[in-house]
Amino acid sequence: MSLSATLRRPARGAIRAATVAAIATTVLAFPGRAHAQWSLSPVTSFGVNGWLSGTAFGANGTNGSIRSMAYNSTTGNVLVANGSTVQLVNGTTGAVGSLLTATGISGGTRALSTVTVTSDGAIYGSNLVTSSTASAFKIYRWANESATPTTFYSGNAGVSTGARAGDSLVAYGSDATGMLAFGTGTINSGTTPTAYYSLLPTNAGIAGAATAMTGTGAVNASFRTGLAFLDADSILGLASGGATSNSVVSGTAPSWTFDGTRTVQNVNERSISVITSVFGTPLLATMQLGGNGGTVLTSTNTVRIYDATNFATTGLGTPLATANIAVGSIANGNGNVGIAFGTVNGNPVLYAMNANNGIQALQIVPEPSTTLAAGLCTVGLAGLMLRGRRREQDA
Repeated sequence: MSLSATLRRPARGAIRAATVAAIATTVLAFPGRAHAQWSLSPVTSFGVNGWLSGTAFGANGTNGSIRSMAYNSTTGNVLVANGSTVQLVNGTTGAVGSLLTATGISGGTRALSTVTVTSDGAIYGSNLVTSSTASAFKIYRWANESATPTTFYSGNAGVSTGARAGDSLVAYGSDATGMLAFGTGTINSGTTPTAYYSLLPTNAGIAGAATAMTGTGAVNASFRTGLAFLDADSILGLASGGATSNSVVSGTAPSWTFDGTRTVQNVNERSISVITSVFGTPLLATMQLGGNGGTVLTSTNTVRIYDATNFATTGLGTPLATANIAVGSIANGNGNVGIAFGTVNGNPVLYAMNANNGIQALQIVPEPSTTLAAGLCTVGLAGLMLRGRRREQDA
């Protein structure tokens, strides 16, 4: 199925309905107060007025260890990969909780670099390797937040030559029938990569082979550091200045057909995430990290949400809402950010992470016409479809 065929459906069906059977449906109601447009406002119950400082994680929160974040719709927790395991954070209050068991996690440049969650709460996380033939690329699985991890996958990331892997990892669907995708890139970024990303079925924790997805026409390494599922056979990557998408031939078999680039607002938008719908509107979220003279800064951390209804034909257009997140005082030298959709007290929320500094929780409020027409709207927020994130080359 092509990307364009998928996204030309009505808004509520913009992301394939067949894959959301396990999604919990949340009924959302907002007061009919006036808003000039969609808006993003701090979730006051989370941290301090919506901001959870990186210092709440101890040294891991300020030394570059935290590079990935995901939302667990089955528990309401935000999951944070801290370099060696996963830290639980209460998605409503921002309270930093326990660590997932780290038994058997080892190897790679970073032992635990990414984290993602299936729609039914199975947790997957990967290490980071700069060459998947010199050091095995590993993906670990926790059946739930109380489980002991198992090594789900250990291999060359599906790429015959040594590739960098572990900067991105996203899950799609349930643990029994879902799919993992992770971006890959060559050691020398000046050469054409042998694969842009690889796919691996979750199969309820029984690993198969990782399949490298090859194709032509996309920007070099455009899926390595930030990618997301639009549906079961369409992948979105965030390259410099644009969102790069493609439609996979036969679902999980290479090669794929490049589907074009849709320009985003700023070239420094680094993380992507797409949700089924909020009040009937499919949304895409990005986060921009400011920079000056090659140095990544803590300032100019801008979160944007876009209407993805006509993504396939007309692109993203003007953002529905923009917000600058709170920042700390520690430079984010690796350029790591994260975006994840979730819910707080039944309301749609966007979590935005600036590595070394902290996490901002923002409530998504639609424009009045959407709210008044919807009244009580059935929204598939608990069925978080995908998570995207962006990281720089530095290990």
